Amino acid sequence: MYTPQALSLFSQLVSSWPAETIHRIPPPVITTHPTSVSVRRGTVTSVSFQCRAEHNLVYDWYKDGELFMGNCPTGQLVLPSVGLEHAGEYCCKVVNDGGCEASAKATLTFGEPMHVQVLFAPDCPLPPCSE
Repeated sequence: MYTPQALSLFSQLVSSWPAETIHRIPPPVITTHPTSVSVRRGTVTSVSFQCRAEHNLVYDWYKDGELFMGNCPTGQLVLPSVGLEHAGEYCCKVVNDGGCEASAKATLTFGEPMHVQVLFAPDCPLPPCSE
């Protein structure tokens, strides 16, 4: 059991401690959106972007508005052997403890002769960031 004097001394010590500063983690900010790329069918290609962020980043890639690959460690989506099934609109949502940001969409299409083109386009249709 603590004496009233000990409790008073403890209370004085605690009240003199500096209050913790709460550090709000800023949301990610995309600094470079996906760029155009052209490759032959069956080759390796990637769609990527760069962002400025800190703390526990998670990247979710979407194809045609549906989750394509979730919990990626980077903002680069590598397609090891491009085929017709890869044609579509791609975009990425990067999330950290401070919020989220969506990249612009890149359209992956096959052109002549069997080339892939990634076209830059704004407004990626992603699910909204949850608060």
